[in-house]
Amino acid sequence: MPCTTSSYKGRYAFRATGFITAAGSPPEPFAVVGHFKADGKGNIAGSQTRNFKAKIVRETYTETYTVNSDCTGSSQKTTSAGIKTNWDFVISDKGNTILAIETDANNVVTIRARRM
Repeated sequence: MPCTTSSYKGRYAFRATGFITAAGSPPEPFAVVGHFKADGKGNIAGSQTRNFKAKIVRETYTETYTVNSDCTGSSQKTTSAGIKTNWDFVISDKGNTILAIETDANNVVTIRARRM
């Protein structure tokens, strides 16, 4: 069954893990947990707690997304701290699960989100 923007809709809980590498530095572990609401029209609003370099940050974020008919898509996220990231994702299990990977240079971060 083909996907549309409305295939990505509802409240989700998620976790993200991976590594972030600054130029000339070794990779640093990165982890996030949070939740968000996708409106089925290409917009997401959420909140998260992230841990990077043992520094805990609680923040909100907004995100815009597009969905392809093959159930893949891409998104652009901006946190309340002003951090902007780009993602590719796949919608699976009739929209109940979203798997994503960050596409920005120097970052290796994956997300698994599950509809609540």
